[in-house]
Amino acid sequence: MWTRRRFLRMGLGALGASLAGGAGVAYLAPTPGYADDLPVYPTAELDGARRVLVLAPHPDDESLGAGGLMLRAREAGLEVYTALITCGDGFVEDAARYYLSLHVTPAQYLHLGYVRQAESRAALASLGVDPGRLTVLGFPDGGTNELFLHHWEGRPFTSRTTRQHQVPYRDSAVYRTPYTGRAEAAALAALFRAVRPDILILPHPHDGHPDHWAANAFSNLLLATWQAAGGADGQWAARVRRWTYLVHWPTWPLPLGYRPERPEVPPAGLLGLDTGWWAFPLALDQVARKRDALMRYRSQVELIKPFLLAFARRTELYGNEFNGAVIDTAQVVDPRDPFATWPAGVAPVLVNPHPGLVSRLIQGAALVTHVTWIRSGGAYWMRLDLARALNPDTAYEVFFRTATDPVRVVNWRLEPAAGRVEGDGADLVEQWVQPESLILRWPAGFFDPAQAVVAGVQSYAFGRWAGRTTFRPIHLSPL
Repeated sequence: MWTRRRFLRMGLGALGASLAGGAGVAYLAPTPGYADDLPVYPTAELDGARRVLVLAPHPDDESLGAGGLMLRAREAGLEVYTALITCGDGFVEDAARYYLSLHVTPAQYLHLGYVRQAESRAALASLGVDPGRLTVLGFPDGGTNELFLHHWEGRPFTSRTTRQHQVPYRDSAVYRTPYTGRAEAAALAALFRAVRPDILILPHPHDGHPDHWAANAFSNLLLATWQAAGGADGQWAARVRRWTYLVHWPTWPLPLGYRPERPEVPPAGLLGLDTGWWAFPLALDQVARKRDALMRYRSQVELIKPFLLAFARRTELYGNEFNGAVIDTAQVVDPRDPFATWPAGVAPVLVNPHPGLVSRLIQGAALVTHVTWIRSGGAYWMRLDLARALNPDTAYEVFFRTATDPVRVVNWRLEPAAGRVEGDGADLVEQWVQPESLILRWPAGFFDPAQAVVAGVQSYAFGRWAGRTTFRPIHLSPL
């Protein structure tokens, strides 16, 4: 996965080769991993909006993903708000360089979090955004996915770097709030109610960084819950425009470095899935302003300057937010042979857009490629199709978060080779196994059919995490 950490591990030869790419106009020469041969994408505009809120998993994501949009919004007189979900206090390589030490202390990681907050304020000011409209939350960098998956309530998560189990930043809106999923959801709910933006800018659900996809999952769970409940919150959730931005994807964006004449284009691996892409145009002077803002993240510049500058292009790329799949209720499966009678043409509700990464296949992981889910004969049926044949050391976790208040948390762990299903209500789950697919069945009364859930699947090989599907809202009845 191309993340800041992956970027730092690149060989100098590969870096030099990518920097050698020309700065010509886009679409003239296709770049590997890009969709450069496709038509220009529809233009996104701010028409009718008064308030914009940008969610940043880390300080700098707000400018990487939406720096140009924030600048144009301010030039048009819109109110722009931003929120830092974490303070970037978990970037180990950055901390080692910043403090010139291979043994960075928890106190130094906390200090780095304050430094990165200040950098965000400076970058926002350079874009014309009032730094006073920045909300600091300060949940654990590199751990918000764990809050969503395994620490929703009960014992808080402990940061691997700061060793904190609650928000430690005195300028945070949620100072001393425990590191739990319920607490992060409550913090986002308070933020959304306070701002009530017309456009919500948030990370793309396929983003490879765990803090990024978790920000999307938390937000979509909250919005789905409000829509189901109705009232003022539900009305806002139904009308807010949700635009997603991508930062972390294998070898994306290329070429690295400052290429103001080029557009941002989506990775080829994300085409034809569940995202419609839009281009948000910037004038060259606006691209230069975005570049200057990115250079305000000085703690990052020495390490990943070419990566940062690769986001200063003449367009910013946004995806429309997927409003959720609907499970199929018109099919029939015969429990005597569910594989043979599984209906053809059922659309997947969850996908893994990059199951074939060499690094994962070397581990021998039978990654889930896509998930289909239907209701038939008084039961829910879920099929997990795999990238390769199962082996005895493959396991899966299936996660459900109901769009209700309070949220119902259901986690199942599957060990197909042993025939085991563990977790909440696992005694109700039946499992069928073939070499490259699994089928689960459980009673339809397990979930209220009127509900929506945010669901996802993670794959494990030899006891280690190997991959995941997206985590998306799924409606259990036709809309």
